[in-house]
This record gives sequence, structure tokens and C-alpha cells, in this order.
Amino acid sequence: MAADFSQRNNAWLLMSIIALGVVLVLLQACVLLISKRFAFDAAVTSTPILEFVGIQLLAGALFLLVVGLMSRVNFDRTDLILIVLVGLLMRLILFDSTPILEIDFYRYLWDGAVLANGHNPYLYPPAQAVHSPLADLARQSGQVIDRINYAELSTIYPPLTQLSFSLAYWLDSWNLNTWRLILFFADVAGMALIVKTLHHLNKPLHWSLIYWWNPLLIQQTYNAAHMDVLLVVPLMAAVLMLIARRQVIASALLAFGSGIKLWPLLLIPFALKPLLSRPYQLSLAIFAVLGILTILVMPLMIFGLGENSGLGTFASEWQRNSAIFPLLESVISLFSLTPEVTSRILVALILIAAVAYLNRRSQVSAEQLIESLLWVIVLLFLLSPAQFPWYTIWFIPLLCFRQSFPLLLLVTLMPIYYLKFYYSSLGHSGFFDLYLVWIQYLPPLGWLAWQQLARLRLIRRSPEYV
Repeated sequence: MAADFSQRNNAWLLMSIIALGVVLVLLQACVLLISKRFAFDAAVTSTPILEFVGIQLLAGALFLLVVGLMSRVNFDRTDLILIVLVGLLMRLILFDSTPILEIDFYRYLWDGAVLANGHNPYLYPPAQAVHSPLADLARQSGQVIDRINYAELSTIYPPLTQLSFSLAYWLDSWNLNTWRLILFFADVAGMALIVKTLHHLNKPLHWSLIYWWNPLLIQQTYNAAHMDVLLVVPLMAAVLMLIARRQVIASALLAFGSGIKLWPLLLIPFALKPLLSRPYQLSLAIFAVLGILTILVMPLMIFGLGENSGLGTFASEWQRNSAIFPLLESVISLFSLTPEVTSRILVALILIAAVAYLNRRSQVSAEQLIESLLWVIVLLFLLSPAQFPWYTIWFIPLLCFRQSFPLLLLVTLMPIYYLKFYYSSLGHSGFFDLYLVWIQYLPPLGWLAWQQLARLRLIRRSPEYV
């Protein structure tokens, strides 16, 4: 009797999850439909921003419900196939959508064309292209060259990312859906690595749903066409190598990831620490890291930090959708220091200290290692001057192994960022920056603080506590 009840309960919960998955698919279809009203030249006041944010928040809430139910269900192989198919359908629906309030992909298309035609993408900002050897290419680009954001600045993307842009151009020049196809292959490869890592750790494979059904990740990748999903492959490959104790390969993979975006450099100490007692392997890992960085990062440092540097401007001046960083600046300004510079130095020191602290132990379990990597990336995100929704793709894969509902809530609330466009169009951008921005961060940060306090109380009540 009890077994029959358990089976019926499991079947009911599984049907509920699949039904919620169908609703998530339908919500992606709604995004597709309203995206047509976000043409590049459409006035912001005439676009359905509130409806878009509402759809994304609803999808996020349903996704959280799915994750909550997921831990109470036993999945078989057929159920896992359904999970894959639902996530696949959510992605394919958005393939031909109009990007909503995002235009970074124009820079991707332009950079890819420049490199594919044998030119250095770091030399000429797009605004100077018509008066450079890129003049013919600029004419061929049609509207692309005119729609690039911050066209007066050179590109900020490292060489490996540039290669992915150029591959899209080589396959079909100036085609956004071709770029989305490259993102799709990276996305699927990342999912496969997540599943392999879960299998290696003897964890339930359906935990991969946290990545595969994530509405924000899907919208930011397949509608907005942001490139951050490219990072999932080297990140998850490095995690797999770390838990397999292949630190040299893991070091090389993290250096490889830095050729896509620079921040994976922060994680390399976690690969090097276990090699301190093995000088030969440590030397080999350091040599591999330095060699890869020389090839994949040095060109950006040499050519990308000159006049009109996009990387320099982004690192020293850019600030968007952040809450903690402006707070740091306000506190620092009380001491008559230069807040723009001092706050960035302080953030760098905090991150270095966090890496040192989380990497202090000589022996850790695979789960502890993944949790340490997760918190470094989350801290980087929370302290950054710019906190765009697509930056959460950096840590979403690791949530498949360390299911933190406060962090999942943070991801769910990130579409609130797009209300900035709505209030800016009404001339009230300050209202968003001072007040609304905190709605994204206060609930998850409060939840995390409450969890930490509860954990400390438990430790103090334990018999071992002295």
C-alpha cells in the first residue's frame, strides 16, 4: 500500500514538473511574439518592456517551483529524455526572435567580420572604420556598423571569443542566427559536461535541469545572443578535471577560458594549490598557463589598451545595474579618497582574499571544491561595477551541484534590470539606480545572511563546539 502511494505521488509530481515545463515553453513563445515589437529603431516608450519583465519573472518563479519539486521525484531514463526535449524546445523557439533591448551582437558580427577578413579587431574602433583599411568591410556590413554600441571604443573581447565571432562570419556573414547556432553547440556541450560531472559525482542527473531549463540563461543566450555561454565548456571541463585530480589539464582549461573572458584567471589558484608538493607538475601547469595566456590574452593586453580602449574604459569607468559597488564608492568618498579608483582596488583585494581563504585547505572533497569555485564567481558578480543579467550564466552551471535557492532567486530577479530602460525613457533613471536595483539583490542577500546565521547557531549548539 505504502509503495503504491509512493509511486502515485511520484507520478503526480513528475506530471506537475512536465506540465510546468510546458508552461515554460509557452512563456518562451510569448517572448518570441512580443520580441517583434522591439525593433532597433522602435521608441522605447512604445515597446512592451513591462510585459517582457513580467513574463521573465513569471517564468523564473515557475522555474523555482520546478527546482523545489525536483528533489522529491525519482526520474527514470524516459523522464530525463523529456527534460532534454523541453529545454531544447525552449531554446529553438527563440532562434528567430528579435533581440529585446540588447545590441551587443552587432559588435560580435563586426568583430568576426574584421578578423575573418585578416584584420586586427583591436586596432580600429568601429567609428573609425570608414577612414581605415576597413572601409570596404564597413560598407558591406549594411546596418551593422551603424548599430554598434560604444562604436568609438575598441573591442573588449579576448582572442578566443574573436575566433568564435569569425567562425560565425565564415559560415554565413552578418547572420545573427548563425551566431546563435554557435552558441547552441557550446550550450549543448556545456550541458553534456554538466551531466558527465554529475555522473562522476554519483549525483542525480536530473539536477542538470537547473541549467537546461533556466529561463534567464535561455533568453539571454538565444534571444539577446550574449556570448557568455561559451564559458560553460572550459569551466565545466576544468571542474571535471579538478575532481579527477588532473590539475595540470584543469589549469590549462581555466587559462583557455580566460581567452573567452578574463575572470577565470581567478580560479587558477584552485588548480595549482594541490601541486605545491609536486614541483615538476606545478612547473608544467605554470608553463602551460603562461603559454596559453601569452597566445590568448596577451594580444588583448598589447592592442586593446591603447587609445579609445574599450577594455580600459570598461575596467575603470563602466558601472551598470550594481548595488553594492555604488555603496562602496559612497563609503570611500567619505574618506576624501578617489571612489572610482579606490573602490575597484578594494574589490580586487577582497576577491584575492576570498580566493586565498577558500583555497586554504590542503584536502577538500569534490563538493567543497565546487562550492568554493561557486562562491568566488558569485562574489565577483556581486562586487562588480557592472552586473548584467547575462553575467549570471557564469555561475548557473555550478548551481547544478550546489543547489542554493537564494542564488537561484537572484537569477530569477535579474530581469528587473530591464525596468531601467522603462524608467530612463520616462526621465527617471535615478529612481531605478537608487531604489529598484535593490529589489534584485536584497531578498537573495537577506536569505543568504539568514542561512549563514542559522548555520552558525547550529554549530554553537553542537557538542563539539567549545
